[in-house]
Amino acid sequence: MNPFLKIFSKFTIKDHTSNMIIFLLIVILIDCSQQLGLTYPKVARNESEKEIKFGIEISDPYRWLEKSDTKERTAFIEAQDKLTRSFLDTNKHRAEIKKG
Repeated sequence: MNPFLKIFSKFTIKDHTSNMIIFLLIVILIDCSQQLGLTYPKVARNESEKEIKFGIEISDPYRWLEKSDTKERTAFIEAQDKLTRSFLDTNKHRAEIKKG
């Protein structure tokens, strides 16, 4: 049996339900971000990052984000922070949230 199928066969219905809820929340967040006019920074994909796990080649195009000392990662994080700040700073409930 495929090692991945072996792992996933242990999931229960509850796990599948949780995964579906998470998926739906992500879809809703994406839809909301589009309605708010948010433009997310582009994320570069490095297709050359690959490794072999259990005899299966796995691509990891975003592994470059794990390298903390690169200019590319720093620029990406700064762009994400700028987007987050632009949203949070214009939120009409910001003062209430800060009071906590």
